[in-house]
Amino acid sequence: MVGINETWNEDIRSGMRFIKRVKLQQLLVNAVRERGGSIDWDYKFRSAQKNGNETLEVHFSNGSKETVDLLVGADGGWLSARKHIPREK
Repeated sequence: MVGINETWNEDIRSGMRFIKRVKLQQLLVNAVRERGGSIDWDYKFRSAQKNGNETLEVHFSNGSKETVDLLVGADGGWLSARKHIPREK
């Protein structure tokens, strides 16, 4: 059918966007480090749940967890983290 965009996602009101992965990674890494943050590469995201104080408790496959105020899912075009993003009802 003409006019159907199979990459459209109603939740984020956008279609798929493409950017070279190495450039996106560099942009994100630089932004985190410029703000005094750190990046731990050896963690695999499992789930996240919203805390009452505007933070998220993020759980990893190794059993560890972190409380964060920002979670960036940068694992590709079809983010596995997306289904865990808490939404306001």
